[in-house]
Amino acid sequence: MQLFRISYILFSIFLLAETSFGENRKLDIPVPINEDILGIRIPYYNEKGFLEMQLDARLARKTDEDHVALKDLKLSFFEENNNPMLIEMPQAVFDLPTNILSGDNGATIKRQDMDISARSIVLQTNDRLARFKGRIKMTILNFDLGNSHSPNSKSSPK
Repeated sequence: MQLFRISYILFSIFLLAETSFGENRKLDIPVPINEDILGIRIPYYNEKGFLEMQLDARLARKTDEDHVALKDLKLSFFEENNNPMLIEMPQAVFDLPTNILSGDNGATIKRQDMDISARSIVLQTNDRLARFKGRIKMTILNFDLGNSHSPNSKSSPK
């Protein structure tokens, strides 16, 4: 049962990001094949002109027409009325046709209310699904124990 709750929480984190990134859109990474590009930043704006996502990497290399290898990746997701989410990975591969980002050398996700670290991560941006593998650590920050929806809170009659 505990594994189900953790999986549900992890699934919900990426699902709740209210962005249109990945909705049948292909991210254009302007990198020539087999050339290293140092210091790349790719912003993604929605149809209203709002910055929804920004990809920053120290090094990018397009290994073929469909895959881009990234080093020291920082991927920021922004929402109009919510907290930004930062994903950091020392190495990652982005599959351009499917919009899937994967990495096996560690990953960290940070948001104002939680931190997650894992050995491996696969982000399916079209489906808004994050899968973690390996040693996973989740820290929930600023958890309000007084919230009546919290499983740890006790409601008292008024």
